[in-house]
Parts: sequence; C-alpha cells; structure tokens
Amino acid sequence: MKIVLATNQEHQRANYIMSTLKLADYVDGIVYSAEIGVAKPDPAFFTAAMTKTQQPAHEHILIDDTLENVKAAIAAKWSGRVWDSRKNLSDILDDVRA
Repeated sequence: MKIVLATNQEHQRANYIMSTLKLADYVDGIVYSAEIGVAKPDPAFFTAAMTKTQQPAHEHILIDDTLENVKAAIAAKWSGRVWDSRKNLSDILDDVRA
C-alpha cells in the first residue's frame, strides 16, 4: 500500500511538511491544493489526486480531521474515515480494510 499525503496547503508549507518535518521519510508522496489548483472538499481535488497517483478511486483512503472532507472523499468513491487522535493509524487502516 502506498501512502500519499492529500492536503490543503500552499507550496512553502507543503515543502516544510515534507522536508523540514521529514514526513517524506514516512509517505510515498504528497498531493496538495496549491499544486493541483483546487482544495478539499471540492470534488475536483479528488479527481486531480487520482490523476497524480494513477490509481482508481477504490484504491484511495482519506483519513481527515474534517467530516466534510471525508464525506466528499466518499462521494468520489474513496474510502474515508474521520481522524481519531486516540487511535493509531494502523488501527484506522485495519478498520477500513474490515
């Protein structure tokens, strides 16, 4: 499974997240709003993300802290879960796979 960060960020902040915070060590890539020209929860965000990842909708999972974004992902035929900081990411992914 590939993990790609899908986020509403501008260029400088996206670079900071990936480089300075070293998130690039833990994910396979990033899709961000300033890069693709549209932000979550706009349906075009999910279409652009799929174009970048070259994967079909059913291969995507959005784990987000905003219910509106998760609903938009589900409408785009992605799996989606609201982030629960009390859980480990692996537990959330196990829930999605079940």
